[in-house]
Amino acid sequence: MSEDAVRALFDQMLLLQERPAKKIDIFLCSNGGSGTVPWRMISLLREFAESVCVLIPYRAYSAATLLALGAGEIVMDPFAEMGPMEETQA
Repeated sequence: MSEDAVRALFDQMLLLQERPAKKIDIFLCSNGGSGTVPWRMISLLREFAESVCVLIPYRAYSAATLLALGAGEIVMDPFAEMGPMEETQA
């Protein structure tokens, strides 16, 4: 998950016919990424939808775990995984 994904997501949200949408499902499969991205993405999704659900078929690590935890609902395959959270040191 990188910073440029936020703008791409925003562009997609602008294409919605109904705003706010009743529900948005996000298909999430990621090894992680920048720690600042999940907050921006889930905040954006919540601006455009009454309800946000994250679907995890395989893995959602690190930043993707944070995004999933910001959703109102998480649906996971029995073999799906979330975590680990990497700690960065200054």
